Amino acid sequence: MLPAGRPARDLAKHLETVRDLHAADLRVGAGWVELPWALGRQVPPRRPRVDLAWVLPRHRTYLHRETCQRARHHLHESVLQAGEEAVP
Repeated sequence: MLPAGRPARDLAKHLETVRDLHAADLRVGAGWVELPWALGRQVPPRRPRVDLAWVLPRHRTYLHRETCQRARHHLHESVLQAGEEAVP
């Protein structure tokens, strides 16, 4: 839960930025999220909904070696601890 006011507005603005980034990824054939372990083999690949995209995405996409799909990963906690921004 967040208190009403600036924290909630800042989070809403950030999530809107993430939605825009996700939409841009989808337009260029990216926007995929890697599923962990065997789940990735059991569940057929599909484009994730925006609500399944990362809240704190990395700046860059990468090419998944096995699926050859362009994807974006989440930020590692060490990056957040270093004080770097999630989305440019």
